Amino acid sequence: MSNHLIITEWAFDSYSDLVARHVVVPDKRDPRHNYKILRDDALLLKNYGTKQASAKFKNDKFWEKFGDGQELYEMKWHNFGHTQSQLRLHVYVRIPEVYLLQAYEKSDPRKQQREMIKSEAHVYYIDRGQFKFRGELK
Repeated sequence: MSNHLIITEWAFDSYSDLVARHVVVPDKRDPRHNYKILRDDALLLKNYGTKQASAKFKNDKFWEKFGDGQELYEMKWHNFGHTQSQLRLHVYVRIPEVYLLQAYEKSDPRKQQREMIKSEAHVYYIDRGQFKFRGELK
C-alpha cells in the first residue's frame, strides 16, 4: 500500500509563487523546464516508510528531519534549475498520508528557520483538521 500525497493550500501557494518567479518552470517548451525533477522526487514519498522506499531518503543532502518529535522533513535540491537556487520542500509524514507543506528558496539560515517555524505551525492545524486540501499528487 502506498502513501497518499496531500497537497495543502500552503504548498499550492508556495509552488505558485516559485512558478511566478520562474524558479520552477513547468512549461515543457521552455528550455529551462525543471518541474519534472520536483515531481519525480515528490512522488518518491508514495513509498516512504516501506521496503520499496528510495535510497535518496538515506541521503541527508536530500532528506533531513527537523522539529521537536514531529515527523517533519525537508527535501532539498541544491543548485536547482537556471537560477541555481537552494530549493526546499517541507513535508509532514503521518503514514499513510504525507502532507506537502510548503516550498521555498533558501537564501540564508534565518529564512530557513522562519520557514521551519511556519511548517511546525502548519502541522498544528493539520492535526486538528484545520487546513485546506488542494488535491492529491498522483
